[in-house]
Amino acid sequence: MIIVDNLLTGHKQSIPQQAKFCEGDIRDRDFLDKVFTENNIDACIHFAASSLVGESMTNPIKYFDNNVYGTIVLLEMMEKHNVKKIV
Repeated sequence: MIIVDNLLTGHKQSIPQQAKFCEGDIRDRDFLDKVFTENNIDACIHFAASSLVGESMTNPIKYFDNNVYGTIVLLEMMEKHNVKKIV
């Protein structure tokens, strides 16, 4: 199991000890490409999203950038590295 998190709202102590942790942002193509290149990944579970409704109304660009653009970058890296499964 590999966990990618920028720790913006996450907590390092919540990461299971058996997991490999890669600190970085899914919007960073170079970082994510390196994660996929260095690890044998066959599926992704995507939880990297901002989810505060009130804040999303006052700062929609932040939410678009993180939630939509971040997902696009993840999907591009999955395609590049032939990873076909996502939840």
